[in-house]
Amino acid sequence: MECKSHERPWRDWAVDRNLDNQWLERLNKLETLNLVSICEGHIDVKLTRLSVDLL
Repeated sequence: MECKSHERPWRDWAVDRNLDNQWLERLNKLETLNLVSICEGHIDVKLTRLSVDLL
């Protein structure tokens, strides 16, 4: 996995640097949510996609 300058590795994902591991773990435990990608939002970075599938 290759992280961009505003990202860091978490599990098999590249996530935004400022996202807290505890928050990511709790979000990941939701059974009705299939997290595909996540971004906290950046003024200087172009948003490519935010995708969430509800089961």
